[in-house]
Amino acid sequence: MTNDSSYESDLDSTLSEGQYSMYDEPKSRMVEGATVYIRDQFYSWIPATIESPEDDKKTVKVKVSLPRDWEEQTVKSTLRGSQNMKMERVVKLSDYKNDELPLQNLEKDGVTAVGKNDIADL
Repeated sequence: MTNDSSYESDLDSTLSEGQYSMYDEPKSRMVEGATVYIRDQFYSWIPATIESPEDDKKTVKVKVSLPRDWEEQTVKSTLRGSQNMKMERVVKLSDYKNDELPLQNLEKDGVTAVGKNDIADL
């Protein structure tokens, strides 16, 4: 029978940089500058960038970052209030699965969304 702390130490020493063991607390990906999607009552999901995680770790301040071709490619909502989209918002993480916003898949330029015909190609 092995000592649990000895086992944890041996396991941790075999991990590559950037990996963590089940004994480590996983780091949040909800950090400043992360590109995410947020829910929107008029457009379902819209792209945003995390401006700052709040101290309570239950909310994040985001800035909506619409794609350059938003005007040409988006069918505009005609619902009341949809023309006044708030570009800065405070989002409750508890409204999302695992208390995290979905991350965007971006090209190497860090701006262009990855375009794939099949999600399996991501």
